[in-house]
Amino acid sequence: MLLGLPFRRRRSAPLVPAGERIYAIGDIHGRIDLFHRLLELLQEDEKRRGPATTRIVVIGDFIDRGPQSAKLVSTLEWWQRNSSRVTILKGNHEVALLESLAGNPHAQRMWLSYGGLETMRSFGVEPQEGCSLDELAALMRSRISASTISWLQQLPISKRIGDYFFCHAGVKPGVPLEQQKPEDLLWIADEFLRSRRDHGAAIVHGHTICGSRVQFAPNRIASIQVPTAPGFCRPSGWRITANGRFRPRRNPFGRALKPRAGREPTLEPSPEHQVAYIPRPDASGLLWQLPFDP
Repeated sequence: MLLGLPFRRRRSAPLVPAGERIYAIGDIHGRIDLFHRLLELLQEDEKRRGPATTRIVVIGDFIDRGPQSAKLVSTLEWWQRNSSRVTILKGNHEVALLESLAGNPHAQRMWLSYGGLETMRSFGVEPQEGCSLDELAALMRSRISASTISWLQQLPISKRIGDYFFCHAGVKPGVPLEQQKPEDLLWIADEFLRSRRDHGAAIVHGHTICGSRVQFAPNRIASIQVPTAPGFCRPSGWRITANGRFRPRRNPFGRALKPRAGREPTLEPSPEHQVAYIPRPDASGLLWQLPFDP
């Protein structure tokens, strides 16, 4: 999604700093394969538009539901550590993961029901019948490095650039941007989506499903797409008992249920669907060069 586009029904269009170009990336949810395709579109867009100082903002929820969360975490961590022009924001899914690793049982149940099992599997952790939530958290801590956990913990939850304010879910209407609470920036939905107030900046957010195209409103831009990723709304094949133990889901005949494969995602390129090119491993394990200097 390219920013700096004119807004309807505003007295003046929101602006980015002179000479800059900003691309915002919404909820990736573990789909590095589609991410790579979108990066190719960015390169094409960069060539068409000409030189500028490119900045990238990933607005959270890059893990869960899809099968490649571990690869995305590794890629985004490397990318941000090596470029001052990249900002990675936390979403509610990253916060749920961190709370789960810390042993919060409520967060563990919520995270697993929202697609956390796919993230665990991407890190090589598979639940076994009878294992507890604490045992799974310990396994995850053994698979995610301390430096990566620290990186996730230190990610910001908002970023302002020019007349744009980036956050995962939205803002509380009527509250100054500098006084927004983390729970609203990460979780707010209808109250923000229904609001027509001027929030003091154009809010760029994800979190809420808005259809197959980027949604432009006078006071906000929504970037999330339809739920086509495998694992978005499917049973995991496991249930969690009242005492926090894993048991397989079974059909009325007593047979264990297998998770559905889900619909194959589709990609509908449009001028708004522009995202950032990131370094990625090629067949020989090398990283591709960033299209701008760190």
